Amino acid sequence: MRPVVGIDVGWSKKRRSCAIAASGANIRMRRERAYGNGINAQRATLDELCGALEEWTKRYPEEVAKAVIVLDGPLGRGGPPRADRHIDSACGCDDFNLRAQPVRISHPSTAEYVDATYRVVDALGGSAARDRVWIGGHLPDGTIIAETNPTVGLCLLVAKQDPAKLPSRKRALRIPQRGDSYRAVRAKSDWYWAIGGNAFVADVLGSKEVKEETDHELVAGLYCLAVAQQLAMQAKNKTRAMVLGDEHGGYVVSSMVAQSWFKAVQAVGVIFGQPVCGDDSHYREPLVTRADSVPITFVGKPDDAEGDPSIDRGDFLDLYICDSGGIYAAHNGWLRGEPEPVELSASDGSEILLSHADQNDRSGQWKSMPTTSELGKAFGQAPLSHEHPIVLRVRLK
Repeated sequence: MRPVVGIDVGWSKKRRSCAIAASGANIRMRRERAYGNGINAQRATLDELCGALEEWTKRYPEEVAKAVIVLDGPLGRGGPPRADRHIDSACGCDDFNLRAQPVRISHPSTAEYVDATYRVVDALGGSAARDRVWIGGHLPDGTIIAETNPTVGLCLLVAKQDPAKLPSRKRALRIPQRGDSYRAVRAKSDWYWAIGGNAFVADVLGSKEVKEETDHELVAGLYCLAVAQQLAMQAKNKTRAMVLGDEHGGYVVSSMVAQSWFKAVQAVGVIFGQPVCGDDSHYREPLVTRADSVPITFVGKPDDAEGDPSIDRGDFLDLYICDSGGIYAAHNGWLRGEPEPVELSASDGSEILLSHADQNDRSGQWKSMPTTSELGKAFGQAPLSHEHPIVLRVRLK
């Protein structure tokens, strides 16, 4: 069995905007989450991630030498990509338009994204690791480092959605969780995960616990891990991977795609593997049919561009508030494991301080200063409730 690793690349120095998920690899980090079947995942800062990979490379070279590593980050043959690529534009137009918006290399913030990606690659062995970047062709026995795009990959797993009903950076939607709880979704990848991508990834990894994950970074890391498992031909559900793109860049995704996406995939170009037509309804969760998504009052500057990689990978966060009694980690997955106090800066320049409501309370409740009632009044939403929440765009200080 080959060690498999999935990595979501971020670059914030203040928050854990990266994620790493692994199986069969002795990569040790604090605050690991276990999903059963030998799968562990963890959010991390870029420095923490690179430090853990360097340690793994040093202590377990025999694992690295046969590992399959899939990154959500731009890779190029022979070095970092510096020009726009076919794969990014092809997966952002025609049927993909408004359903997936890959970042173009020419985007102003992409340089930071590429640099962060290659910090990760270099942590796996420097120039030797760069030589292991794989974009289709024969699968080598040694280390494989490949690229994926979770938004593109996850959208291909479910029936083609109506763009008008999808969340966007400008329009957050809420979807129900257990009980009467809701969570805010602005990233399309989180939406595709919630409507069935989670079930497919859980099948690939052979872990029911994976399906329950909702944290944005961990979801991306687990998707990358599933694709790595498929590429290594070790998927628990026997599915395989394929590569979309050309010699200048490609996304490794599942070869099984929903029927409504089959022709669009062929139009992009398949340079490794063969697409397999799946059943559109096979992975659809009951959540989809009763999601009754409702737009949320969004506070801040909802003018984020869909193709801006800095939105999810930098210092910005969404703070979901729906209760005058406090703020809950159930609605704000990024709060789990955060050391207190958490200092935030709102879009109007005001400061928000979060701390645990009770050290012995396991409900995940945090108190804020100003209080959530005061925040609701200040931003035009009072009283707060599950039916009338607000989302504040904040920056981690």
